[in-house]
This record gives sequence, structure tokens and C-alpha cells, in this order.
Amino acid sequence: MRPCTLVVGIVALASGGAMAQQAAPGAERASFSGNGSRGLAFATGVEMLAWDNGFNADEALAKVGTAPPSYSVVSGDVTQVVNGPEIEYGQDGVLYVAETSVNTLLHRLDPVTGGYLGVINLTFPPQGNVITSMEWIEGQLWAGLTTESGGGASNTFLCTIDTGTGEITVEGDTGINRPFGGLAWAGGSVVYAITAGGSTPELYAIGSDGFSTLIGPVMEQGVAAPRMTALEFGPDGQLYALPNALQTNSGDLYLINPSTAEAVNLGPTGNTGLVALTTVNRCNEADMAAPFGVLNFDDVLAFLTAFGAGCGL
Repeated sequence: MRPCTLVVGIVALASGGAMAQQAAPGAERASFSGNGSRGLAFATGVEMLAWDNGFNADEALAKVGTAPPSYSVVSGDVTQVVNGPEIEYGQDGVLYVAETSVNTLLHRLDPVTGGYLGVINLTFPPQGNVITSMEWIEGQLWAGLTTESGGGASNTFLCTIDTGTGEITVEGDTGINRPFGGLAWAGGSVVYAITAGGSTPELYAIGSDGFSTLIGPVMEQGVAAPRMTALEFGPDGQLYALPNALQTNSGDLYLINPSTAEAVNLGPTGNTGLVALTTVNRCNEADMAAPFGVLNFDDVLAFLTAFGAGCGL
């Protein structure tokens, strides 16, 4: 999916003052490019999966609607998860839940029912010891890696997670000394990250080698937006975020312009315990299977149209 024109109410701001951070080597190991038009067949007024950190149960899977903002419960208390700050749907059909009670645990859930499927034991590199954000990109689970209780002295690294072995590989140093509250990929050459902690959240565009560009502080009508704990492109191509559960506006759903970092509060979902968002893309499996490569649903329609016309592609 790619960022598209946001709903009326987004104010176009200049992204001036973009700052580039020096990245560490690692681009040879992994990369992402993708097709920027993935998933745009969906209309606005969509649903995403969310994680409930104590509103209905201790840890539970929920759904969030966007127009108007709403929520519904998917599962009861997932007792195996003690503290899940981030979730990510993988197109391998698994919902991944990071754990910060025991940082080495990465839980696997059924994205439909919230049923527990098992756990992956993570192996951390020297650069960090906790995962605070995740995003599935072209068959690979990417994440933001930092040092727990680093006190702002430790940078966040862009890394990949082997979901078979649990091994974490650092792809690059972002140069950002704040943890990521969320990662979001639009199908292009960068992944978007929003910082957690500090007085004002910041939105960054980050390459696969960790090289980061500051888009800007996340502002709402000229005032700093609440501290954020989630970031996700919905199936409508819009970029959504959730405030930290300790903020006054916890449980509200925000829309963020990925070009300017300007935010709009869409209103309360009704669940102040929401801490994470992820999107289930049900119509892009063709992107993962040869010979389609990065082609999307529109490409399949074009093929079927040509085939029906007797073109014999």
C-alpha cells in the first residue's frame, strides 16, 4: 500500500528541515522496494486488528474500525502474553505479538480467533535487548531494536527477525536515540517509524540499511500530538496511529500525513487500552508467489481481461 491523499482536514505542511542520520552497513543483507500501489482496491471505512492492553482483559486481540472510530473484541485474555506492546500480521497467516515482560519471547497467535499458536525464543545481538515495533515486508518480519532502560543514550536499530529460528539480524543504525512506537510500510523503498517517549513524537522515513530522514514532529493544529504507541497503514492506504495508553487521548484514533507529519484526531474508539495496530491484507497473496513477484491485484485483473479477450499472454 502507498500513502494517498488524506481525508479533508489534513493540513498540508512543508516537511522542511529534514535531517538524515548516518546508517551502519547492512544493506546487502536485506532490502525492501515493493509495489507502491498494493492494496488500494479497498475503500475508506475499514477495519484493522489491534491489541488491548487491559481494557477488556489483561491482554486481548481486538478490531478497530476507522469511520467512525470503534472497536470490538476478538479474544478473551491471552494468558500467555504478559505485556504485549506491539503486534504484526504476517502474510504467513500468523499474528506476531512482542513481549516486554520477558523480552526474548515472540508470541504466535491465530489472527482470526486470537488463539495461541506458540512462541519463538529470540536471540538478541549486542546492539539491543528489546523489540518495540514490527512490520512485515516482502515475506520478512522487520523490527525496531533498542536497549531497554537505555535512558535515551541507546540508538534504535532497524533489524530483521527470522521467524523460524528467532535470530535477530541488525540491518542498520538509524541514529535515532528514542524507541519506535510503531513501523509502517506503504510498499515503497522506505518504512515509516514514529518515536515513543519524549515530549513530541517524531515521524521518520527509514531505508532498509537504517538510513533515516526526519519528516517532522507530529503536530495537531500547531500543537504537539500525544505520545504515540502504534503506527500502521490501513487497507485504505491511510496512515493511522494510537496514543500511549497513559495519555489523555488514549484510545483515540489518529490519522497522520506521511509527507508532513500533520495529525488529525478522528475520535475515540471506546477502548483506552489499545496499544498496537496491524492490517490484514487479504488480497495480495499473489505478490508473494512467482511469477507475479511484486505485481498486485490490478495486475491480475489486467491479465484476466487480456486472457478473456484472447490475447494469450
